[in-house]
Amino acid sequence: MNRLFRSDCSAVCGKNELVVELRQSDISKFALEISMVLMGVTKKLNILFDSGGNLELKLDEKVTAGSKAIVDQKSGKIIFVLSTNQLEYLCAFLLRAYRDNTAEVNHIHIEGEKSGEAFDLTLFFSDFVDPLTPEEAFKLMK
Repeated sequence: MNRLFRSDCSAVCGKNELVVELRQSDISKFALEISMVLMGVTKKLNILFDSGGNLELKLDEKVTAGSKAIVDQKSGKIIFVLSTNQLEYLCAFLLRAYRDNTAEVNHIHIEGEKSGEAFDLTLFFSDFVDPLTPEEAFKLMK
C-alpha cells in the first residue's frame, strides 16, 4: 500500500538539493507517515506540496547504512530511496520534535546521490531550540 500526504509546507528544488520547510503542526502527521513506511505498513510515502512538487520516500533494505540515499527524478517527482538507518534517524528526530513541541535544530540533511552527483534532502523546521551561547556551552562542558 502507498500513502499520499498533502502538505501546504513550502518545498523548493534546486540543482543539488530539495529544501522542505515543515511547520510544527505538520510534524506529528509526518512522523506517523514515516513510521508506517519504516514498519512496513506502507511501501512508500508520496508527499504533494501545495507550492508544487512531489516527493516520494521509499525504504530499501538493500541500501546499506552509511551510504547516501538514492535519488531519482521522474515526471516532476523526486524519489528518495533510503536505508533503514536513514529512515530511523528521520523518524526519531521527528518524534522528538513532536514530543518536545520543537525541533532540536533548525534543519537536518539527508545526503543523497542522483546520477553520480550529490543531491540532498534538507528539512527546515519552523519551531526549533535556540542554539547555546558560548557561555552556556562552556558551563555544560565543565
